[in-house]
Amino acid sequence: MHTYWRWWVALPLVFSSLFLADWVVGEITGEPTESELSVTLQPFDESQEPVLPDDSTFSESTDVTDETVPLTATPFSSQTLQADQENQNPDANSSSFTSESVAEPQRASSLFQDTPVSDLASSNQADDDVESKVFSNSESTQQPSVKILSNEGRNFNLQRTPSSSAYTTYLGSHTPSLSVDWITPATILIGQEGNYELVIQNPGKVAVEEIILEQVIPTGFELVSSSPEPEQLGTKPVWRFQRLDSQREARISLRLVPQRAGDAQSHARVSFTTYSTTQFQVVEPKIELALSSPESVIVGNQVIYTVTISNPGTGSATNTLLHARFPEGLTYVAEKDTYDLGTLHPDESRQIQILADTKLAGDFTSEFTVTSDNGLEKTINRQIRALGAELDLSMSGPSFRYVTRPATYSIRLTNHGTAAAQNVRLRCNIPTTFNFSKANHGGRFDAAANTIIWQLGQVNPGDEILVQCTLRAMDQGDFTVLTQVNAERGLQATTEQVLNVKGIAALVVEVVDVDDPVEVGTETFYEILVTNQGTDFAYNVEVFADIPEGIKLIDQKGPTSGQLEGNQLRFGGIPKLAPKADAIFRVMVRGDKAGDFRLKVQATSRTILDPVVEIERTKVYQD
Repeated sequence: MHTYWRWWVALPLVFSSLFLADWVVGEITGEPTESELSVTLQPFDESQEPVLPDDSTFSESTDVTDETVPLTATPFSSQTLQADQENQNPDANSSSFTSESVAEPQRASSLFQDTPVSDLASSNQADDDVESKVFSNSESTQQPSVKILSNEGRNFNLQRTPSSSAYTTYLGSHTPSLSVDWITPATILIGQEGNYELVIQNPGKVAVEEIILEQVIPTGFELVSSSPEPEQLGTKPVWRFQRLDSQREARISLRLVPQRAGDAQSHARVSFTTYSTTQFQVVEPKIELALSSPESVIVGNQVIYTVTISNPGTGSATNTLLHARFPEGLTYVAEKDTYDLGTLHPDESRQIQILADTKLAGDFTSEFTVTSDNGLEKTINRQIRALGAELDLSMSGPSFRYVTRPATYSIRLTNHGTAAAQNVRLRCNIPTTFNFSKANHGGRFDAAANTIIWQLGQVNPGDEILVQCTLRAMDQGDFTVLTQVNAERGLQATTEQVLNVKGIAALVVEVVDVDDPVEVGTETFYEILVTNQGTDFAYNVEVFADIPEGIKLIDQKGPTSGQLEGNQLRFGGIPKLAPKADAIFRVMVRGDKAGDFRLKVQATSRTILDPVVEIERTKVYQD
């Protein structure tokens, strides 16, 4: 009869979630952890307490994905103990692993759990519980322990030193794990070949790959044969398995020969590779900007911009702002240019209407920019054409006229805009000293307002209208002729023309002899009339009369006194002779001899360079 010694070993990441938690704590806190378990199991002796490995058997593992765990197995079964006691060989050369009392093969198992023994359920359930357990270390928390349970309910504690700082670790249910069990002959005799079997199981929920077993052969044993054959790593055999799926096992059949009596230990080291697949949801907020507006608008009307801001992404766009910038010619109706939209969630959109007043005609480009956190930004430029009439008014005419002389003005109106001007009215305001003569194109003179009015109606883009009017200035001076055009939507334009009006002095001299002819020795007189028929004052008006020989001056009268200088009678100058005013001078003479005599009279002023001359003929005869 063969007795199967049951050896059990466990990886710390699987069979001791507490040690795995310890490793996580070490990674978080930076403190060293005990992640490699080596437990030596010996045949049970009631007179002895189970011997625990010291701290030196725990070494630190630093590789997360390539787990390497030394495993040592010693049976704990009471049946094995009984068989040992009944069949113990007093021979010193007999092996301490010999037992014949166990009829059925026994497989070593292990369970690591931080709960009382009475609460333990099946090993698989316990594994799941350990994996999902949340550990929290703090100063007030009692140090947890690792209990290794034998088949008879015996247990002993492995103390785990807690981290100095509190932590919380969630161990998922996909933790990789492997178990290694020995199946041995019932009796192990020194120098006798025996069949041994090493069972590698994957009780976990994920597959493990690239499994390597080394240090399998117990101390004091010699390998005779193996199935499968191992690889040689130096002088040591190594077994490799490419992959072991979940809930599967692999077996190594060994033919071994013990070379010496005593305790034999197998520190089987297992390394493997596993892959952790985790799905992360990475969100990406996005912002899109859409804009609608009319292509054109009449000046004076409002343009409506409809702005749509949307988030087609998968994350929320926070601190979303909309900025509107208008050029000169457009003004904000709301008197603000920034709109706070807050948070825009995925697939959410907001719509805003922004109004602007149009003041000028032309093409205007507005800019709309939406920004959000994480550097999100979108900009749209939109050009609109503001349509409107653009009236241009010009005037041409004389800049100088003498008083009463006619002045004709031409007034030109042009629509340079992109829309028709409605209800166009043209007005020409004339000075009060001007007289209206005439106007074409239906111009009507309003005497009360001293204004000429043209009702032009609609003036289309590109149209040009020319009107004329004739005026007379009745006084001298500088006068402004003002023309203004008005239309709907506040359209207007003005122009003006300055006219310099001057007067002129025009002297007219008339000489009349009262008696003609006259006898020799008879007295008669001449009447000299000097008239200013001009439109300006005649300043410093002087009158000269040449007395012919044969005529003798008897007397003279006038606005100023005269003085005879030789044959010329010279009157003093008149300081100012108003327009249409006159001055009369009288000269009394006597004919001393018969003959035809001519009296020459001249009149001058400061503004008349050439004198005005008048000659009067008088006949003196002899009786």
